[in-house]
Amino acid sequence: MNSAFTDLSNFLSVSTHGDDAGILSFGDPTGEYRALRDSVGILWRSDQRAYRIGGSERTEFLQRLLTGDIKGIAAGSCSMSLLLDNKGRAQVALEMGALADELIAVGATPEVDVGMETLARYVLRSDVQIEPLDSVTLALIGPTADELIRGAQIDALERPPMAFRSAWGWLLVADAPVVAWKRLIAAGAVPVGRDAAETLRIEARQPQCGNEITGAEFPQELRLEAAVDFDKGCYLGQETVARIHYRGQVNRLLCVLRCDGGLQVGDTLRAEGKDIGQVTSMINVVGSDTVALGFVARRQSDVGARLTTSANVIVTVVEAAS
Repeated sequence: MNSAFTDLSNFLSVSTHGDDAGILSFGDPTGEYRALRDSVGILWRSDQRAYRIGGSERTEFLQRLLTGDIKGIAAGSCSMSLLLDNKGRAQVALEMGALADELIAVGATPEVDVGMETLARYVLRSDVQIEPLDSVTLALIGPTADELIRGAQIDALERPPMAFRSAWGWLLVADAPVVAWKRLIAAGAVPVGRDAAETLRIEARQPQCGNEITGAEFPQELRLEAAVDFDKGCYLGQETVARIHYRGQVNRLLCVLRCDGGLQVGDTLRAEGKDIGQVTSMINVVGSDTVALGFVARRQSDVGARLTTSANVIVTVVEAAS
């Protein structure tokens, strides 16, 4: 590994003062990608912000507003939930973590800030407090994340991070992130830059605020039905989302796309001489081809469908990686 990238202070200076997604690579994006898939990688998420939600009515309050089952989140775990507008369109995706006496919401900036302002307008006389945390989010991702976090013994740190088990690994919210970062790397976590993480995100068909989540999409278009509890009753936008779920369908779906190159974000996707979608994210760092996300008309969204762009680039709809 390039020694310049192993110096933590150098990483932090790029990560916090460069682009919001952090450093692009630690010198080996392919190796970093393999760590995320095969072992464990760690990301410094300078593009996220965490909020503390406290008060005796915090769980019931969020249960009425967010799409997920907030009551069902076990202490020390987190799960994705969405904040919708009144028309059922996703405004922000949140990782909601539960502790014994508070909830922690983590989301992309600046969307999470706007989302928390929206939630605050509904507090009224409820015993609920919402406040931003002076912290940094670290993500520990990969099949051996559980083993590594146990071995790292982060609970023994003087200022241990709040740790939440998720479907993809561990979410750590730390007010002393440098100490936690060093401890986890010493335990074997591979530092991962934006390029490898972005490749994994796109292959897994995970929408991102600002790219796929712009405030105009239904959860079903984003294929985020798993972030919606269809049995719990009312939440913001519930009527429209439930009607789509039980009685109808959306006209477009988020799809993973592959091609040999030449693709750009914003490119129009075409089939049978008609415009049927648009590219929303793309990257071509890991591997020889380009992987992308885009919204595609439902009738052309089957795996194996071949589409073209206005620049005559041929793209194929492929399976999302698990």
